Amino acid sequence: MKTRIILILTAIVLAIIATGGSLIYLQSLRSEVVQGNQNVRVLVANKTVTPGTSVAEMLNQDLASFTQVPRRFMVNGAITDTRGIDQEVLTVALAKGEQVTDQKVRPAGGAGLSFRVPKGLVAATIIVDEATGVGGEVAAGDRVSVVATFSPGPGGVDTTHVLLPNIEVLAAFNGAQKTGLGQSGGTQKKTVTLALSPADSEKLVFAVDKGHIWLTLEPAGSGPPTAGPGRTIDTIFR
Repeated sequence: MKTRIILILTAIVLAIIATGGSLIYLQSLRSEVVQGNQNVRVLVANKTVTPGTSVAEMLNQDLASFTQVPRRFMVNGAITDTRGIDQEVLTVALAKGEQVTDQKVRPAGGAGLSFRVPKGLVAATIIVDEATGVGGEVAAGDRVSVVATFSPGPGGVDTTHVLLPNIEVLAAFNGAQKTGLGQSGGTQKKTVTLALSPADSEKLVFAVDKGHIWLTLEPAGSGPPTAGPGRTIDTIFR
């Protein structure tokens, strides 16, 4: 009899402990849900923002603004206060609606070109003029295709072909400033820095050294273009 009473009391105690644990767990879940639904103030891009733009410029030019979002949608490292970082600059491009994080900004002196080169790619610079550089209107953030002509080409025949389609422009210089190539006061020769795979960088260097290259500008928001079959004197009029 005594043993039975002890077992009953033990069962009651365990039931109380289990019930208490369940209540604590449910309360914890309820608290997490409430916290997850609470709005927090984060800095969000209002439009596409190019690398090199300072936090202050983003705010002053309405390129970004503080927006209330549920905490559960807050990105790790999202910026909630710009005090002390207003002069820091973006190291990567931002898309409209993207949260600005502390990993995407650096002090102006520490945000060199290497921060803007996408992972797995390298930066390579070429020299173009007003004609081969799309009238001098190429700017950082644009996408271009590199068209190459070889004289002679394969089989001893002069050939023109899209060598590298849909390449990101990392920087464009007119010899004096990091703006579009069409700015006045620059030299006739312009430099354009492209983001390429290591293999494509080899193609580009070879084409520059052994052939002639032109840039074509891709429309904003377009998908990868379809390269043509290439042209020779026998196919140019087809």
